[in-house]
Parts: sequence; C-alpha cells; structure tokens
Amino acid sequence: MTQTNSDQRTAEALRETHERVAVDTFRHLVDRSPFGIYVIDTDFRLVQVSVGAQNVFLNVRPLIGRDFAEVLRLLWPEPFASEAINIFRHTLRTGEPYHAPRTVETRQDIGTVEAYDWKTERLTLPDGRWGVVCHFYDLSERQRFETELRDAVREKDEFLAMLAHELRNPLAPIRLAAGVLRSKPTPEVVEGCAAMIERQTSQMVRLLDDLFDVSRLSRRDLVLQRAPVSVASLLAVAVESIGPSIDAQRQQLSLDIDERLMVNGDSVRLTQVFANLLHNASKFGAQGGRIGVQARREGHQAVVRVRDSGAGIANELLTSIFDLFVQGPEKRGGLGVGLSLAKCLVEMHDGVIAVHSDGIGKGSEFIVRLPMTAATSEPQAPARPVLAQSRRRILIVDDNADVADVTALLLKGVGCEVRVAYDGAAALETAATFQPEFVFMDLGMPGLDGYEVCRRLREALGGQPVKLIAVSGWSGREDKERAGAAGFDLHLVKPVDPAVIIEMVAVR
Repeated sequence: MTQTNSDQRTAEALRETHERVAVDTFRHLVDRSPFGIYVIDTDFRLVQVSVGAQNVFLNVRPLIGRDFAEVLRLLWPEPFASEAINIFRHTLRTGEPYHAPRTVETRQDIGTVEAYDWKTERLTLPDGRWGVVCHFYDLSERQRFETELRDAVREKDEFLAMLAHELRNPLAPIRLAAGVLRSKPTPEVVEGCAAMIERQTSQMVRLLDDLFDVSRLSRRDLVLQRAPVSVASLLAVAVESIGPSIDAQRQQLSLDIDERLMVNGDSVRLTQVFANLLHNASKFGAQGGRIGVQARREGHQAVVRVRDSGAGIANELLTSIFDLFVQGPEKRGGLGVGLSLAKCLVEMHDGVIAVHSDGIGKGSEFIVRLPMTAATSEPQAPARPVLAQSRRRILIVDDNADVADVTALLLKGVGCEVRVAYDGAAALETAATFQPEFVFMDLGMPGLDGYEVCRRLREALGGQPVKLIAVSGWSGREDKERAGAAGFDLHLVKPVDPAVIIEMVAVR
C-alpha cells in the first residue's frame, strides 16, 4: 500500500513537471518568436505576445491580461475593430480558422496606414481550456513600397505625357512650315517660315537642355566655369532669347538695370536662370500684360527681380514651386523643371532665389540674390557669328542623311567646299583624297563609330592640320572626355546652332 502511494506521488510529480515544462515551453516558444504571434484565452484576454508582435501593441499599457476587445478598439477604428473582435470570438467558439491575406487599415493610435497578412486558429492552452492564437506578417513596409512604386509609375506616365505634349507643340508648326516651303512661296514667306522654325527648335533645345541639366545636377556632374561677368550682359542675352514669346503675346517689357553690377559666375548658367524666369513670366502672363526686370545693388548683393502681371501663384503652391516637376498655375505646358533647375544653379553660385505672389490672378515676382564681385577687367561682350564667305574644305560625316545633307547645304551657302560621307568607311576614303581642313563627325554611327574614325584619321593624316569636331546627342562630361581622348578637338551637342558652325569655319 505504501509502495502504491509512493508510485502515485511520483506519477503526480512527473505529471506536474511535464505540465510545467509544457507550459514553460509553450510560453518560451511564443514569447521568443521573431514572428508576430499573440494568444487570447477563453476569457478573451490577451495572455501572450511574441517579441515579433511587440511593436503592434507598443502604445497599449497595461497589455497582458487586458480584455482583447478593448485592446483592438484602442488600435483600430470602426468598423474594422468590431469585425476583428467577431472573427476572434467565432474562432474561439467554433474552432473555425480565419485567414486574411492582406488587410490594409489606418491605425487608430498613431494614424498610419498598416497592412497585415493574419490568421486565427483555435488551440488548447496549457491549462486545458480553449484559446485563440493569431499569427501574422507585417506587410506595411511592402505596402509602402508598392504605393511608392505605383506613385512613381503614375508620375512617370504623367511626365512622359507632358514631354510628348511639349515636343509636339514645336513639331506641329515645323511640319506645317515644311509643307509651305514646298509650295514655292515668296521670299517673305520663306523668311517667316525660317524664323518660326528657328524659334520652335530653340524651344525644343531649351526643353531638352533643362532636362539634361537636371539629370547632371542629380549626379553632381555639372561644373561651373566661373569668371567676373556683368549682370546687365546676362540679362540682355536672356531678354533676347525670349523676345519672340513676348512679341507673340504682345507683352510690354520694362527694364531697370544697374549696368555696374558684377558677379563671379558661369555666364551660360546664369543666363539660363534668367531666361527661365523670363520664359515663365511670359508664358503665365496675360496677352498684352506687363513684365518688369529690375537689377539693383542691395548691400553686397546683386538683386534681380522679374515681375509679371499674369496668372499668379496660389499660396499653397509657393512652398513647392521650386520642386522638380511641379507645374505653375493653370498648367500651361512645360515639364516643371525650369524653376527647380534655376534654384539649383543659383545656389551653386552661393545665391538664393525666392518667389512672391499675392495669389491667383495677381501676378508673381521672382527674386535672385547673388554675391557681388569687383571686376578684375572690363567684361567682354560675347562674340557674334561671322557670316562672311569662307572657302574651307569641309567633310561632313553622319549616318543620318538629312542632318549631313542640310549641314552641307548650310556650309555651301557661305562658300565652303563640302563633301559628305554617311558612314565611317566612306569618311576615311573621302578624307584620303579630299584632305579636309574641318571634319564634323557624328559619334554614334553603326560599324565604324566616330571615335574609331577619328583615331584612324589622325593616324592617316599624320601631322597635317585638320580640325576634328565631334557632333553628338550625348552631352555628358564623360562623353566630352571620351571624344577628347579619341582625338577630337571639340565636342558639339546636337542640334547645333547654325551660326556656331559658320563661326567655326570663318576665315580670320
């Protein structure tokens, strides 16, 4: 009898030990799990939360032992909180599991949108009663990535649509002008078509240059060529560049410029800044409206103000008007890069740019402040193209026959002797007998590309003087460096201004 009682006590102790180990093991497995796991007991109280689930309940205190319905209502808004409570109670009562592969809701406690893949299952707790375990995966970060990706795709599609629209605008009149020129028009009509084509291609070049410069700025690949420069000369070139737009809109332009203002800057880039501001003033200005440009000294700064009486800017847009791809009021075309580019270029010159507007329909004012510098020498006016007759021997090499033939016509028109080659092999063959003084060569030709042709020409011509000029749609610093390494004297970016080509071959 004594042995039986002893055996029973031993068995009871073993059972208790087993149960205690089971309970401890269960708690350990849940508590230490890196995954999202929590357990609800029969009384619908939260009894365990894994390490991987702690962040979900971070703002709920006290937590363990608390009524789970109360916890859910602290975390989630209605009707989702009540729906989740019913799901847990149903699983506890019936044993039927529930799986939600993706639930996206806004948190009640912190106001952020979160997403979860979660599942409820009934289980027997260590005390022998029913409970519910919920295990989940936090998909919130994935949800944010997917949202950002969708936004990026949408913005990309909108940008491509805008780009197509902006390129079609100048292409439409150019195409019409081609039809007009085929109809044997009068010299006056020819001159009008030529002026229009020049305006529209200049607009396309400005658009593409802005896009490329934004890309270069994002890669920190834009280097300034700084020197003392007159603010008045910068504004004169900028005003000249937007003259056709102002004339077309019949706008009144007033200038109030201190001719003594000097800054240490890159004349090309600062002209780009002021041209963009003037372009915006004209584009968003009314027909017959006013544009004012003022340049004054304020302390140690040169301050340029560009005012217009046009569409104005809404207050909520003032803080983001310089952001990339943000468009101005009324969305009158454009890609939303000009002002962002202007801000970057001004800041690279240690300056600041600001905007002011009293609201929609009340015009706007852009203010550029640049540190002044003392002139070390009299600033030189930019050289004007020399359009005199020239008897240079010139070879044009381009696989695009239209580009090659029209460039040849341009240079023949000023008296040059011109040959054309449409591929690298023909260029080498022609150069051997023609002995050109200048070679304008495309880089991206099939077969022998421009780099290889240049190297071979240098070898074939030995020390014979010849100016080799690369002409390419690629305009990055690395593209220019590669052209120089191949033996080119100069790298021009397509489309090249005809006046620049004529100036290069002019007889001095």
